[in-house]
Amino acid sequence: IAIYYLSTHITNISSLIVTSPWLVLEHRFSKGKLFIGNIIRHIIPTFMLETGFTAEDKRRKQDAFKKYGNDPLMHDKVSIRLFYEIIFAGQRSSRSIYKINMPVLVMHGNNDKIASFKASRNFVLNASKKTIFKEWPDYYHDLLADEDSDEVFKFITDWLNSEPWRI
Repeated sequence: IAIYYLSTHITNISSLIVTSPWLVLEHRFSKGKLFIGNIIRHIIPTFMLETGFTAEDKRRKQDAFKKYGNDPLMHDKVSIRLFYEIIFAGQRSSRSIYKINMPVLVMHGNNDKIASFKASRNFVLNASKKTIFKEWPDYYHDLLADEDSDEVFKFITDWLNSEPWRI
């Protein structure tokens, strides 16, 4: 959604950091399910869907699973309207990334079971030269809470402190 927003609006934002963007889901839904869901989203936009994603799909950090399961803000549901808005934003972002002319850091774990790592990598190929892609080998979806997340934060800090991206 942040990528889509920047590709369609003039802003004072000077840079963007995106982790594991939902440009395309790793799991593919049948055309029939998507068709029916598209109809339902217009009739009952607040209808809640179970995502089917588990804590184990999001990170490798075993001790985080228990905390994650007990956190009332973490759940496996999404409204059908939000689900489709994110799908459409991902599609539109992929077509309009070339419009973003600012430093963008896109990071993705190559074992992400939720958002497509390949879609993120391909997305960056169409971006400006100011866009950097950082692959995190063996990481899952939630880079900032996965094992060794201190390495991810260090990379972000180093990127923010580096001169080449500054305008």
